[in-house]
Amino acid sequence: MMKTQILFTILFLGYMGVFGQDVYTFSGDVKDARTGECIEGANIFITEKNTGTISDYSGSFFVFLSEGKYSVNFSADGYATETVSLNLSADKNVEVLLNPVQVKKRKTEVRNKKKDLLPSEITADKEKDL
Repeated sequence: MMKTQILFTILFLGYMGVFGQDVYTFSGDVKDARTGECIEGANIFITEKNTGTISDYSGSFFVFLSEGKYSVNFSADGYATETVSLNLSADKNVEVLLNPVQVKKRKTEVRNKKKDLLPSEITADKEKDL
């Protein structure tokens, strides 16, 4: 009987330790730093939890986290990654501005080596940087 009571107490305290933690909402909007436009599909990654989410069509996101310190990476195609340090002890809403980066574009020149080639037989001959 005593073993059952001890086991029940241990299980109950373990349950309270897992489910008794305060959970907060970390939310916000991800926007273009130059234009202020919302960025749809931005990645929000919480390093310490090895998890994350993405922003919706209006640039908004939310994630539930327990109290603690986190490093949050915000990234999107065509933008520089922004890292935010977060000390979460209450619900928090942020606005994150991502700076656009120039993507190096390449130009391909197509040359016809013979005049009697069909268009389907033309291949890329040389690449140049713009």
